Parts: sequence; C-alpha cells; structure tokens
Amino acid sequence: MYTHFDKWKQKLRRPELVELAIFFHDVIYEGTAKEDELKSADVYRTFAEEAGQPEADVELVYRWIVATATHAVVEEDTYDGYFFMDFDMAILGVDQTQYTAYVQSVKEEYMNLKGYQKIPFVWEVMWCWGRPKAMSNFLKVPNIYSTKEFQTNLESRARENLQEEIGKLLFHRNLFLAICTVFGVIVTGLALKCAATVWF
Repeated sequence: MYTHFDKWKQKLRRPELVELAIFFHDVIYEGTAKEDELKSADVYRTFAEEAGQPEADVELVYRWIVATATHAVVEEDTYDGYFFMDFDMAILGVDQTQYTAYVQSVKEEYMNLKGYQKIPFVWEVMWCWGRPKAMSNFLKVPNIYSTKEFQTNLESRARENLQEEIGKLLFHRNLFLAICTVFGVIVTGLALKCAATVWF
C-alpha cells in the first residue's frame, strides 16, 4: 500500500490521515473476517485519543479502517477515503505472476491461521468452495476501484485476474465433486455386492 501511497500522495488532501489508516489497518491480523478490522480500528482509536488527535479526524480514519472489511465505499466517503480503499485493493490489478503469488500467499496464511496445516486436503476443499463466492462479489459492482486513476490503470487487469482465479477454483471444485461421485458409485457397488454375498 505504501508504494501506491507514495505515488499518489500529492493528490491526497490529508495524506497524514491516509498514512495512519495504512499503518493501522492490519495491525491486528488473526484471520478472522471483519473482527480483525474492528480490532485494528480500536487500536488506532486508542492511540489517536491518547495522542490528542481531533475527534473528527479519529472518526474518519476509524471508518476507513473498518471499511476494509467489506471494501464497500459509500457516497458520503471522502476523496482520500476513496484513494485509501483503492490502495488496499491495488493488489487485485497486478500482473498475472504477482497475482498468482499473492493468492498462494493468502491461501497459506489462512491455512496456518485456521490450523489446517496438518490436513491441507480439507483446506483445499474449503478454499475452492469459499474463495470464489468471496471474490465474485468484486465482479458484481460496476467498478472495483473508486478513483479514476485506479480505474484507468488497474480495473481491466483486476477483473481479468479475478475471472481467471474464479474459473480455476470452480474447475477444481467440479473435479472434486466428480471424483466424489465416482468414488461413491464404486463404494455403493461394492457394498451391494457384499450384501448380496452375505444374504444370498
């Protein structure tokens, strides 16, 4: 995020607030959806109040941090808030190699945080079911990015990355279902054969 912050800093009206939001937005990272963002925002609020920041600024940064849980931007949000959200979403619009590495990193992080290191197969199944649903939400909105700058530079690439990732996951999910179906037919056939042997 700091790379994009440095690049677009001159366009921001309150860069110091955006920088605080960037620093604190993942200060708590336990792999718990929405709770991490709320906890991170609470840590920021405590810091800001102790530092004597104006209440209006505190509320603004707090709202930005919480918003990263859903990446939902509301019309009342500020110009800087749009940029902050786009900084957080910028990873979706990197080149294919970087995006693949990013997805793999997220997958491994969550597997470790959720305690599935010893049973990766179970996590693989859960990932193929849950990830497409989560990522497809980004494709349902008219624009992934809120600012013209990011829409121009990253929107198209981000949509391509998401569509490709979702396609691969759905393929693996359908393959798993097909294997389970075949396995179920084989087991059922063997069971019926055994039953016939026992009773007849």
